[in-house]
Order: sequence, then C-alpha cells, then structure tokens
Amino acid sequence: MNPPRSLDFTPPDLRTIQENDSCRVLAHENILIILWRRAPTADVWHAVREVGVTHADSLKAEKISVTSILPPGVRAPSASARSALAQIHEESQGVVYRTAVVLPDTGFIAAAVRSIVLSATQGSTRRNGHGVFSSVASALTWATEGLNTASGRRVSVSALVHALEEARDRPPA
Repeated sequence: MNPPRSLDFTPPDLRTIQENDSCRVLAHENILIILWRRAPTADVWHAVREVGVTHADSLKAEKISVTSILPPGVRAPSASARSALAQIHEESQGVVYRTAVVLPDTGFIAAAVRSIVLSATQGSTRRNGHGVFSSVASALTWATEGLNTASGRRVSVSALVHALEEARDRPPA
C-alpha cells in the first residue's frame, strides 16, 4: 500500500528519539508515537513527558501530539502511572496538545482497561485532550486533528500509519 500524495504533503519520516526497556519513542515533526513494550509506569510517563517538552523546544513547536500504543494483553496501569499520565497535561508547560492511548485488545477486560485509562484524566483541567482508542489509525486521526505541524504541512494519517508499520519492522537504533 503506497501512502497518498498531494502537493502539501510530506511523507512522514519517523525516527527514534528515545528508547529504553519500557518503550520506544518515535517522532515525525511534533507528533510523538510511543511503542510500549509493557504497561507504562509513573517514572516512564514522567520521562516521556520530558522527552516531549524537549522535542517541542528543539523544533520550536508550540504543541505536540502524543499517541501511545500499548502491547496486547497489557494490564491496567497502576494508580501512580494513571496519575503521571494525567499530569502530562497539567505540567508540560502547555505544550501537549492531545494524548491518545491505543489498546488493540477486544473484549470485556480490554474495555475495563480502556475505562481505567480514560478515567486517569478525569481530574485534569484538560479532560478533552486525552482519548483512548482500539485502533492506531483512529487514535492518530483524533490526536493530530487541528494540530499545526512544525513545518506547516498537513499530516496524512494513512501515510503515518504506513511509516509506523515500516518503523516497527526496523530493528531499534
């Protein structure tokens, strides 16, 4: 499948900007995608927040979008991890535009985990900046909707998903 082409479209160039035992953080302009290897913990969420703020500063971007893709079969995050997720909107110097979490599993347990993750931001002053999704495409569509990219060019979600699939196939840097 070839990504769509248009005059104002730049094919996404996803590059790894951080990697550790817990996750791999990929970036295309001011769009971050986190490929989790296990359930997120509070300390890793705090580290990801710092990476996002630093990345936005390096691009001179006003806002970033963060999409987290959880591994299949992941359990509900701990209370401290949920609190750290909620703080991303509160303590990121206003740079986080939206965060989306993708939980690809289906069924009752997955629905319960989605509810728990979504409830993490209910105490936040920016509840509408966080969403939980079952597909990467729907999460990226929502997370980038209305986001001004660093280059000013539009984002093709289908091309971004295609680039993500290719990045997943590449060995880590």
